Amino acid sequence: MTLKQIRFLGRKLVAFLALFDDCFGRADARALLSIYVKGQLSNIHRRTAEAIALAAGRAPRTLQRFLESIKWDEQRLRDRCQQLVAAEHAHPEAIGCKVRSYGK
Repeated sequence: MTLKQIRFLGRKLVAFLALFDDCFGRADARALLSIYVKGQLSNIHRRTAEAIALAAGRAPRTLQRFLESIKWDEQRLRDRCQQLVAAEHAHPEAIGCKVRSYGK
């Protein structure tokens, strides 16, 4: 990939993550989501919360706290994902699978 293509992908990722802004009540949670997703897509050897946070210049506990205790609207996020999949993969011969949620 060229540098220009990589920069374009970065802008696309920002736009994609913005689709989920209303699933998170606070701007700091949205920023941490971006850090976490970028870290998962990066070439960091170990993609743990600690390694991702350190690579992003953040305190590890900040990202760990995001993953364990910051609340988001799980139903809205799930519904948005389903809408995106339906919009992007709609086809007369397509099939869908419903995942059962156990324990709820």
